[in-house]
Amino acid sequence: MIMDSPPMHYVTSPSTVQMQFAYDSNLNEAKRGVMIDRLIAEDAEPDLVRKLLKLYNETQSPEVKDKIVEGLMLYNQRHRNIKVYIENDKPLLKTFFAELLNSKSLTPHTTDDALRGFIDTSSPDEIIANLDLVNKWLLTLNHYPSIMLKYSLVFKSKELQSIYIKSIVEELRKANDSDLDSYLFGPLSIGYQGTGKNLLEPESKKVVTDYLKEVHYKYTKKGIKDNPKDFHRGTTAPYYFELLKNMGT
Repeated sequence: MIMDSPPMHYVTSPSTVQMQFAYDSNLNEAKRGVMIDRLIAEDAEPDLVRKLLKLYNETQSPEVKDKIVEGLMLYNQRHRNIKVYIENDKPLLKTFFAELLNSKSLTPHTTDDALRGFIDTSSPDEIIANLDLVNKWLLTLNHYPSIMLKYSLVFKSKELQSIYIKSIVEELRKANDSDLDSYLFGPLSIGYQGTGKNLLEPESKKVVTDYLKEVHYKYTKKGIKDNPKDFHRGTTAPYYFELLKNMGT
């Protein structure tokens, strides 16, 4: 008696199922977003970048679009030193983020991630060529993402450093917010610890040291005591004095 061959069973990979759910417009946006997060985190789906870019162009859901922009920005950061990614996928994301800057419908959340993606995938010359667009979108953000994005631009080139150190300090002056000050003092202090006293060009260093002198009183013991309602003075003060020391001022 000849036995029938057993049926073939094809096992669908988890990433394939996740991609199917991400594409499913009948699923609510929150669940689709979870699927996109998993796809990015696990990085197991072949041609992931191309498939997510295709979904971005096809979907009508702003929430799904936001999640894709965020995910692809993070994906680039995690893979930026991987040769296969640099050769195959980075050019796609470079074009994608550049095109997003010309979009008229970026949400505040997407603006932050789109700018970060553009900065991370572009050369200094490409950023300078699009400076008007970059500055246009920076103006739509609140102070915290604005300062952090400008800080990342400071170290793309000497020309961008000169532009954005001044821009950061001007924004800090207008905001007059001791918590916001820490977003410059903390990272800059760490940078000086790692690279020594030549982290900033002399012109940029002077811009920072002038600002440190302006706000010195806020971070003295008396300045903190005189304004107990501003409890951020006490938490920012250590960053302030550490930066003074590390800059050699």
